[in-house]
Amino acid sequence: MRLQRRTWIENGKLHDRNDKHYSDYKSAKLNFRKQLELAYENYISEINRKIEESVDCDQRFVWSVIKSGRKSVSHCQQLNISGIQLISSDEIRDGWVTHFQSVFSFDSNLINPVNEKAIDNTINDLLETVRTNTNENIEEFTFDELYKLCDNLPCNKSPGLDGICYEHLKYGGKLLQRHLCSLFNLVLETCYTPISWKDSCIIPLFKGGNKSKSDPNSYRGISLLCSISKLFEKGTLYSFTIASSQLSTPITSCLPEDII
Repeated sequence: MRLQRRTWIENGKLHDRNDKHYSDYKSAKLNFRKQLELAYENYISEINRKIEESVDCDQRFVWSVIKSGRKSVSHCQQLNISGIQLISSDEIRDGWVTHFQSVFSFDSNLINPVNEKAIDNTINDLLETVRTNTNENIEEFTFDELYKLCDNLPCNKSPGLDGICYEHLKYGGKLLQRHLCSLFNLVLETCYTPISWKDSCIIPLFKGGNKSKSDPNSYRGISLLCSISKLFEKGTLYSFTIASSQLSTPITSCLPEDII
């Protein structure tokens, strides 16, 4: 996978599924994740089997396994921003804001001209496709369709700012899913999405190793989006009938199921 990624970067880093290097990299990455998940499932199955065999005869082993699975919680006690040590919670919070504002600032010198041109061409093609199909109808969400989408949602995913997890949507019952179906159809009818769907929460994730925990560069920013908006975006992949085969693959939170 690393070899394919390095080859893809060396050849312009194009986010185009028609590009062989990008396609090879994504295929290798998908296969790696599948093998990793399979190995983890086999490991967990083996641990569970040992626990079942030992639950009546070796309680010490059982509890040692359970306790070892608990994740230790570590908090950022201080932060170093441009040589300034931040200690209080308010200072650390403001320091993270300053750091991520600098990370996400626009620098035209870092833009890959080839990649930028490819993105512009894709956007222009998409806009032209939409303009020439303005009379086509958009299929409304059906309850059965939404029920299947909710049933296939993954578990143990972090929620967005609203605190709503996939589990709430998946196990909330048919009444909730009927209300969601009505809400999504109203969004399609009015062409208006709630502002809260566009908000995200950035969580600093420590990269691990021997990196300094006070250095903001030792953390990776993870953007958590609203679960309801991601469900809506997944649904639009199946609801839109306007030249669906010509639409580019989304690169936001709405990704094909095989790479989620």
